Amino acid sequence: MESSDPAASEPWERLRHDLDELGLVRPRVLQMSPTTRQQFCHPPFDIHLSADAEEVAERLHRSYGRFVVLRVGALRYPPGNGTDELQEDREPATPADPHELRAELDGPLHIRRGQTAVHHVDVTNLSNGSLKVHTNGQITAKIIDPVTRTTVGGYLGFQTLPLVIFTAGPAETVRIPLLVGTASFRPDLGYTVPPGIWGLMAPLLLGDGRRLVCEPMTVTITD
Repeated sequence: MESSDPAASEPWERLRHDLDELGLVRPRVLQMSPTTRQQFCHPPFDIHLSADAEEVAERLHRSYGRFVVLRVGALRYPPGNGTDELQEDREPATPADPHELRAELDGPLHIRRGQTAVHHVDVTNLSNGSLKVHTNGQITAKIIDPVTRTTVGGYLGFQTLPLVIFTAGPAETVRIPLLVGTASFRPDLGYTVPPGIWGLMAPLLLGDGRRLVCEPMTVTITD
């Protein structure tokens, strides 16, 4: 059996209680943490919170200090506490041929900062063949700077990975769920993407292995 450290056992006991309470009161906020079923956990305790949980992070940091390593959304808490790895595209996409397909939101999209929403994107097949879009049941969008087109935010979190294929024949349109998150990937913007009008990209993984993006769409983030 693993022996406990007397200097850390008391903070762990308090933290177990706080994590259990947080899981009951605000379950969406707590994205990753040590399991509270274990009698002892070696510090520092790694805790990931949702992007809109800065006040929770502040409370945990004030209560536990060096015993916790906190992340709010994609970024460390408090600001400047270590180096953040900027979220980069590990699977870069290439621009889609506008004569082959088109992707458009099925209506205006407004999201409160720090929140996540499921919208829909209409993908129209403009080619002469069948178009197959491979997904896990939805497409995960990226929020981009409308001028530089660099990624500034998006969704963070675990997703199931079933293969769900959406198919559109020539001149047909298929509607696909679109997962949109507002966690900031840039420390200079804060933990959530600030209110304003931002670009939105929906990478499409096709059945032939290509990963394409159409012209940016628009999302309005509100306070």
